[in-house]
Order: sequence, then structure tokens, then C-alpha cells
Amino acid sequence: MTLIASDLATMIDSVSQLEVRFVGTIARNPTIITQIDNGNISLTEQYLKIQFKGLEGRYEGLFIADKSGIVRTEANHKEAINIDVSKRKYFEMAKSGKPNLSVPVISKLTGKLIMVAAYPIFNKKGAFLGIVGGTIKISSMIQYISSVKIGETGLPTLVDSEGRVILHPKEDYILGKQNEIYLSNSLLEKIQNRDTGSIEYSDRGIKKIAGFAPANFLNWEVLIIQDYDEIMEPAQSILMFLVFIGIIFLLISFSGIFILSGIVSKPIEKTVNTLSEISNKSTELVISFDKNKRIT
Repeated sequence: MTLIASDLATMIDSVSQLEVRFVGTIARNPTIITQIDNGNISLTEQYLKIQFKGLEGRYEGLFIADKSGIVRTEANHKEAINIDVSKRKYFEMAKSGKPNLSVPVISKLTGKLIMVAAYPIFNKKGAFLGIVGGTIKISSMIQYISSVKIGETGLPTLVDSEGRVILHPKEDYILGKQNEIYLSNSLLEKIQNRDTGSIEYSDRGIKKIAGFAPANFLNWEVLIIQDYDEIMEPAQSILMFLVFIGIIFLLISFSGIFILSGIVSKPIEKTVNTLSEISNKSTELVISFDKNKRIT
């Protein structure tokens, strides 16, 4: 389970970095930088539309916000222009020079859950000009973890350092909209320490096993939680099979011993009876053997 969590964390990291790098190619484009630096940010719209082609399945939109956090151009939704994203954490992080992928947020445009890949735009002098943002549909991110399932109860979950659900196959679980994921204090400690491993704990009376591994690019943790009984069921079935085979073996062994003892004891018993009969008829015992070495 730990190995699966590690592999999934590596995949999530790779996907996240690719999304951030994509918006980074736009933010670092010299033509885009010059147009924004000259106050012609609206001229970047056509370029954004070209870049957005083919992304409709994964992205809700692609935008550029100025240094104040106001969206000035958008590739897919004109109504997004003038939306203020200055209070969003992804904008604040990008403004401080940190490209990032946001936690799920409610889109100010559609009201749906999205994740935003954000990359800062700086001019040649290092002045902050704004950000390029790609609004990623939550469904396109969920599909990566939905591809993994262990048995009936083993589902992967991506959580932050506080244990909040970032991604889950069931969208209603994300950001505590439906708080069905319980994490013990010992598991939370492992998450906060960025550990890799597994741990047993109890969730409302149900014994669980959780495998965990860090997604380092995002500073999040991948969990795979499964019911203990389901994990142990194959082992218990094997144990019961071995016990059954053992019982059958013992029965066969006892039967073999009983039959063999009968075969061995009958000639001995016959000999003893013969000797007893002879001794009863005569006080003098003469024993001779025929050519087959039998008593006569």
C-alpha cells in the first residue's frame, strides 16, 4: 500500500509540474511580457486563445491578471474580465515569485470547483507585472487518483498538512464539503512530518490501514486508506484453507496408521495363539521349521 501511495504521489507531482510549466511558457514569452509592460495587456487575448485550443476538456479558462490582481484578458470567458483574484492564495504566492498549483477553490465565474496553475510575470528589470493563470477543472485532476482503487474500500486521497481533503474520487469530500474522512492524530503527525509508510488506526470503531507518501512539489500527502478486515480477508482465507488441509492430512495419517497396525499385528497375534495352543497340549515343546521357515 505504501508503494502504491508513493507511485501515485510521483504521478500527482509530475502532472502538477506540467500544468505549472504550461502557464509558465506563456508568462515567460518575451512578446507577452513587452505587451503587458507597455500597458497593452488586451493584445494578449488572441495569443491566449491559440494556447487554449485543445484544452477545453481539462481547463475552464486561461487568463492574465495585472499586478493588482484584476483579470484583464481571458481566452474562454469574456465575462471573467475584471474579476478580482488578488485575495486568492495562488495570486499571492505567484506575486512573491512562487509558481504554484492552488488548492481547489470555487470559481468566481462558474461556481464550480477548480484548481489554478499560476505563474508570475516579471519584466526585464524584475518588476512584477501580474500572473498567468490556468483554471483547471477539478474533474480532470480527480481522474488521476480515480484510476487507483484497492478492493472495495481502498480509495486514494490527497490531503494538505492539516488533513483537509484536496482531491478524492468523490468530489463531495473535497475541502470538507462532506466530512467522511477521519484521520487519527498519529496519522496527522505522519502527514505533517512528510513521512512515507503505513499505519493502523480506528475510524469510528472500524479498523483501518493507511499507506501514505508526500507529493513534494505541492507539499501535500497522498493517502490510501482501506478497511483492515478487507486487507486481511485473503490471508484469513489462506489460513482457513491450510487448517482444512491440515485436518484432512491428519485424518489420512491416522487412518493409515490404523490400517498398517492391523496388517502388522495379525501375524503376530496368530503366532502367539499357536504357541499358546501347543503349550497347552504338551509339556515338551519341539519347534521345527519347514523349508519356508514356518513353524510346524
